[in-house]
Amino acid sequence: MKKIDAYEANQQQGLLLNANENPKNIDADILESIIEDIKNIDFNRYPDNDVTMIREAYASYIGVDADQIMVGNGSDEVLGLLIHLRLGSNKTLYTLEYDFSMYDYYATLQDANIVRFPLKVEDTFDVDSFIQLGKKANPDLICFSNPNNPTGRCIEKEDLIKIVEAFANTYVIIDEAYAEFSDSSMIDQVDVYKNLLVTRTLSKAFGLAAIRCGMMIAHKETMETLQTYKVPYNVNTLTQVVATRVLQQKERVQENIEQIKQARDVMYEDYGRDKPKNVTLYPSCANYFYGTSTNKEKLLQLMDDAQIIIRNFKDEYFRITVGSNEDNKKVMDILRKV
Repeated sequence: MKKIDAYEANQQQGLLLNANENPKNIDADILESIIEDIKNIDFNRYPDNDVTMIREAYASYIGVDADQIMVGNGSDEVLGLLIHLRLGSNKTLYTLEYDFSMYDYYATLQDANIVRFPLKVEDTFDVDSFIQLGKKANPDLICFSNPNNPTGRCIEKEDLIKIVEAFANTYVIIDEAYAEFSDSSMIDQVDVYKNLLVTRTLSKAFGLAAIRCGMMIAHKETMETLQTYKVPYNVNTLTQVVATRVLQQKERVQENIEQIKQARDVMYEDYGRDKPKNVTLYPSCANYFYGTSTNKEKLLQLMDDAQIIIRNFKDEYFRITVGSNEDNKKVMDILRKV
């Protein structure tokens, strides 16, 4: 088996700006409703294998039919399922140079080859070059995030459609974990393309990272095939109860999303008015900023001294989650001291 790089779990103490979590917990009245719901759970019984409540609630939220949705123990589970089904020894995953590390993790577990399209954060995405390299690689599965994690950049929808059409006989997974913070989604294309699969999560925009709930959305015929491979009882009853209750509060969720987007934009405007000497932040269509520093050691030390936890990557790169306006001001004050 090929060597696997273990996933780096997140620290849980300090000001947590390292995991792209929602800075706001669920409202107290929703929590009270959840507590009442929990009182009615038959804990001696297995959960609903069809995850009906979540599928129906999420279908209403995104505007598809419930039978086009598969629910998993986090979007990681449905991603892992697809990679397990499509990849193996001498099979190839096609992805981006900088992307979510779990794609590599699952592909390596399958002893698969990984071909990465070179794309640095400052580069312009060239869809024709992406397709050209992909045709050479002849992949068995294509998977990448949009908005991209960790860079926060977005690929234009017309380019995504071009990719899906160019690889009509290959599953193309668009991981939309952060799509609520952008202005584009491919969910409205799943009825058009049977090879398109979109994954989503409740961990980010919905503020439900603690319950591990993610979805895959696809064409009805595609989903009918994939559902037969789903692990039975994979989503516990507590998750089903909590997720359904929060999904019923779409207006509040959207209000919180708009607040995060506004905080992101204010933070980047603040950065632009007085750019730090040794730090660069890149524009983002997600709820985080990807950056570089010519003195990252000092940056990390200053963050550590302030008990602010950010995500550290190799070389000069790092990522910072958008927090509250107060949190973001603390971050900017530190960046200007680097």
